[in-house]
Amino acid sequence: MNKENPTQNNSNEIFLTRHSEAEYRTNRAILENDPEGSLDPEDQISPDLSEKGKKLAREKAEEFFSKLNHQEDSLFFVSSNQIRAIETANIYREVAKEKGFEILKPEHTRSEYSEDMSGGDIRVVQSLSLQVPNMIIQHVFSREEALKGVDWDKVSEETKEKWDRARKIIEADDHGSWGANYYYHSEEIKKIFPELKSAKDLDEAQFKNVLRLVKFADKKIKESGSEKKIKILGFGHENYLGVALNEYFQDHEIKNCETVSFQVDEDNIKASFRGQEKDIS
Repeated sequence: MNKENPTQNNSNEIFLTRHSEAEYRTNRAILENDPEGSLDPEDQISPDLSEKGKKLAREKAEEFFSKLNHQEDSLFFVSSNQIRAIETANIYREVAKEKGFEILKPEHTRSEYSEDMSGGDIRVVQSLSLQVPNMIIQHVFSREEALKGVDWDKVSEETKEKWDRARKIIEADDHGSWGANYYYHSEEIKKIFPELKSAKDLDEAQFKNVLRLVKFADKKIKESGSEKKIKILGFGHENYLGVALNEYFQDHEIKNCETVSFQVDEDNIKASFRGQEKDIS
């Protein structure tokens, strides 16, 4: 049985899905206009998913909800504050509504983008969101085509010098994608850019926060007294998942619209991914 998808005999579950394929339009705009600038979650370019990404999200949503029962299951949607994650969540939400699922509305979405896009159905949570204080540093791991629009005249000489040194590390052992390069090289790049959060840093901080969110969500579900099983659907990013996925499932990669599911058994959390189930706490 493929555990990355829900099954009808499971009870309350928390699912974390990576966003679908995106254009990264906000990132590109920052690189063109203020390469050392930060990403403001309330100033993003929408929409951001590519046409292929929209199609993939709908296909994966159809597959996902085919394993649930709209008469038995209620859904609660949470997301990163990045547009590509909110968009992916919203496509899943739209498919769920088409199939007759009850969607539990949060008291507040905590994001104007989510409010406008989902009609208030998707709650943005910080534990799934990314902090991007300096865009050009984040892009040292990127493929060459993602760097074509960078206005290098707006990058400080100090940052350029460090960036060139860091980029040589990537080019000497390029793993072909941002995520793979980040997983394999972020510890070494951090020696050049100490402000960078490495994959291990995000595992220690952000992924642990995700696990705390899982336990908190499970507690609230059990306290709700709902007659239906409640499924929490979260949408986020690969950055903080790679180390844990490799530790427990021997593969750091999570593809667009792939899902990790979590269940709490007393104080232990079980995670399921690509047909494997492991105790992770």
